[in-house]
Amino acid sequence: MKKLLLSTFAFFALTVAAFAQGTYVNLTIIGMDPACGDPTITGNYYAGEDSINVGEVTFEMAGAMGVYSALIPTTAESVNLTVCVFPSPNCGFVVCVEQVVYANTMNTVVIPMGGMIDVDQDGFDS
Repeated sequence: MKKLLLSTFAFFALTVAAFAQGTYVNLTIIGMDPACGDPTITGNYYAGEDSINVGEVTFEMAGAMGVYSALIPTTAESVNLTVCVFPSPNCGFVVCVEQVVYANTMNTVVIPMGGMIDVDQDGFDS
């Protein structure tokens, strides 16, 4: 009986964890030299005026080289996200992109590491 109760509890805990709320974001970095290694990628987000929906998130590699993902822990419908890529030393410059991302949507952010950097997505070099 004790094993059955522990098994049921473990199943319930895993089920709840699988349905974690938040906004999922996939990030693709293009034009970065593969010899540079793994960059540090952080995102700052805010949604609305309250301090509950404000914070920082770190993007982790999602399998393929140059593809990263993160879960923004908020229940807001939309989130203002600023993502910055910090390459390893002597291997490029910091690039930041601003984008609005939405809950229950496949959000994709693309960061070009070379050429024109359009941080505010207005069609002009920032």
